[in-house]
Amino acid sequence: MRVHVMDLNIGDRLLVDTFNHYGLHLLSSGTRLRSEDISKLLMHQITYVDIAPKEELEPPKHDFYMLTEESFKELRILYDQAIKGTEELFEEAESTSKVNGQLVQAAFVPMAEYVREQRDVVDLLLELNHKDDYTYQHSIQTGILAHKLATWVGYAEEEALQIGVAGYLHDVGKCRIDQAILVKQGELTEEEQAELAKHTTYGYEIIRNSAYRYPISLVALQHHERIDGSGYPCQLRNSNIHAYTHIVMVADIYSGMISNRPSHIKRDLLTVLQYLYQLSFSKIDATIAHTFISRMIPNFIGKRVRLNNGEIGKIIMNNNTDFFRPLVQIEDRFVNFVSDRTYEIQEIMM
Repeated sequence: MRVHVMDLNIGDRLLVDTFNHYGLHLLSSGTRLRSEDISKLLMHQITYVDIAPKEELEPPKHDFYMLTEESFKELRILYDQAIKGTEELFEEAESTSKVNGQLVQAAFVPMAEYVREQRDVVDLLLELNHKDDYTYQHSIQTGILAHKLATWVGYAEEEALQIGVAGYLHDVGKCRIDQAILVKQGELTEEEQAELAKHTTYGYEIIRNSAYRYPISLVALQHHERIDGSGYPCQLRNSNIHAYTHIVMVADIYSGMISNRPSHIKRDLLTVLQYLYQLSFSKIDATIAHTFISRMIPNFIGKRVRLNNGEIGKIIMNNNTDFFRPLVQIEDRFVNFVSDRTYEIQEIMM
């Protein structure tokens, strides 16, 4: 069945090998299309492809590439359990000055294992970004993103999961911070900022006193450092920051900025990727940041967006000249955000 590339769906199966106009092989026969595959076809200006008729497609036993409603229900149950388990973990850490490894295994590891094969991280974040308690939600998100990013940069699964745990525990020191500071609306005073900054050393002490030690404790201490020495608490520079921390640093910033916090309004997922790109020139590890961006960008294709003029559109393809200003379909017209700068994306939607 020959279809236009614009009519392709995730999960469609190619019937024949696909080549670009120069003869470069793009995708093989039998490929189940993912969002990044459709993006590749668009970028190479492929117009039509042959796919298997819908009735010939075997229904997947469990589609990890695209979260179904059933998958969402299972994910929500796991996530609610993770939130409750994280709250219990923080409360116990405050009273015992230790991290309970069993709670980590029960609250975070099942979530990490469930989303390990989930390719569309954007769908995942949109679904998991609705809880009111920022600290617990942020801990889970940072752990999941750190785990994914660790695999993307080449870590084996066992070590990637350890990096995910480091991301999950990076803010455990906040259990010792006055709740009034954590939930305060608006800007903090200098004294409050200084007290909040202590969560890095508190987290280091708590993890060092637990079964989880180096380098997970070091990540808790260093996750607010920056490679130019402008971070805290030790003003470390690039080579003195642990490799795990560089990964958690990116996950921490991204999760923090896409979430509602008492002192900050959340930003849309694509805008924050652009912010990470800007930071990669002086504040965070460029290779890790660019890997994260390149793996996230294809997930935005097909997503609905709310624009600055109130219109609703759909991202059709990414622009090679500016990844952060895509081609968007608005009803029956197409708008190239690179050439038309009057449009801005206000929100990425399911």
